[in-house]
Formats: sequence, structure tokens, C-alpha cells
Amino acid sequence: MFDIVKAFKCKLVLWEKQRKNDDLTHFPTCNTNRSNLNDTASYQKYAEKNSNHRTEFETRFKDCNSLEDKLCLFSAVFSINIDSVSSHMEMEVIEIQRDLNLKAKFIEMGVSELYKHLPDRFENTRKFAYEIIAMFWKYVSMRAQLFSVMKKKKKSSVRNNYAHLVSFESNYGEQNFSRNRKDSGREEMSSVRT
Repeated sequence: MFDIVKAFKCKLVLWEKQRKNDDLTHFPTCNTNRSNLNDTASYQKYAEKNSNHRTEFETRFKDCNSLEDKLCLFSAVFSINIDSVSSHMEMEVIEIQRDLNLKAKFIEMGVSELYKHLPDRFENTRKFAYEIIAMFWKYVSMRAQLFSVMKKKKKSSVRNNYAHLVSFESNYGEQNFSRNRKDSGREEMSSVRT
């Protein structure tokens, strides 16, 4: 998910820069309209809106920026530059990067499994990894709870809508039936009079 957020942020920056230069490469509909309609309007005015979107996006995802180094270390412990690692973990990360058995386990099992198999001597790195994993589990469980609540609300909403529909149908049906009875009664009375 972090990669998706970073990629979208880069796209917003690119779009803003291109709109300032009236470049509509990534906006094919605008480009087509410009060509087909001989549109001479400037799309530079939308660069400011793009800038506002980027600012809002950065505000909403500011936590991602603070986690970037940690997530890079967690997911790429074998290739991370040691200068970007916090000082209390530097020695451990250097040893991990040079351990061929751990590298083989990483290739074979993946990131999360690697940290389960770290020897006890890598105490700081294990603690760090468990914090990251716990953070993701917290996110996943919050998301699951949200979907559960949404699902319950949807079922409740469907039930309420169905009850409302039945109520409406019965009321409307009764009104319609009584109106039809009155109309047919009038017809009978008029046929009797004639």
C-alpha cells in the first residue's frame, strides 16, 4: 500500500508540472477535445487545483512519509543502505546482510517469515520487525471491523428498505383497492339509474 501512495504522490507532482506547461499527455479526453474542437483554452489554470489536491493528499498521508525509512528497512533489509539505518540497529543489519543462510531464507520464504527465523542475537531488529508487523495487523483488523460494520449496516438498510417497501405497498394497495371499489360502485349506481 505504501508504494501505491508514493506512486500516486509522484503522479500528482507530474500532472501539476505538465498542466503548468499545457501538456495534456496523461489527459486523453482533454487532448482529444483540444484537437477536435480546435480548443485554444489554456489548461494551466488547473495546475493550481492540482497543487491543492497534492497538498491535501500530503496532509492526509503525512504518516506515510515518517514511516518511509522504517518500511524500506523492513521490506529490503538485505539491500538497504546502512547509512539510513538507525544507529542502534546498524551492526545487526550489517550482520544480517552478510549472512547467506538468512538471505536464502528471505528468498525462499519472504519478508515476514524471515523475521520469525532471525536468531536471538538480532534482538533490536526482531523487536523492530514485530513493531512493524503489529502495526500492519492493527491496520488490517481495523479495516476488517470497518467492513463488518458496513456489512451489518447494509443488511439493516436492506431490511429497513424492504419493510418500508412492504408498508408502502400495503398502504398504496389498500388506497388503490378502495379507490377502485368506489369507482366500480359509481359505475354500478350509474347503470342502475339508466
